[in-house]
Amino acid sequence: MKTKRNKFLTFIFSLIPGAGHMFMGFMKKGVSLMAAFTIVVFLASWLNISPLLFLLPLLWFYSFFDCINIGYSSDEVFADLEVKYLFTIDTLFSYRARFSR
Repeated sequence: MKTKRNKFLTFIFSLIPGAGHMFMGFMKKGVSLMAAFTIVVFLASWLNISPLLFLLPLLWFYSFFDCINIGYSSDEVFADLEVKYLFTIDTLFSYRARFSR
């Protein structure tokens, strides 16, 4: 259940990728962001691909500013937002179909 929360706590939780979204009730998006951040760290360290770590600031900035934008939105806009995953299987298959042409 998504609810508008304290703006200070939203700011504090938004410093951790995905935690601010989960704090506001956007569990699917928060888990997606946390998983993406963790997977990038894991793959970069396990496969020893340090250039992959350049994705981390992008994920962090997206998570932070999206959470702040949602947290400071008006009540009408906040109520209209839907809870959804950041990445879904359908979108990944549609990208695959486009690139395989």
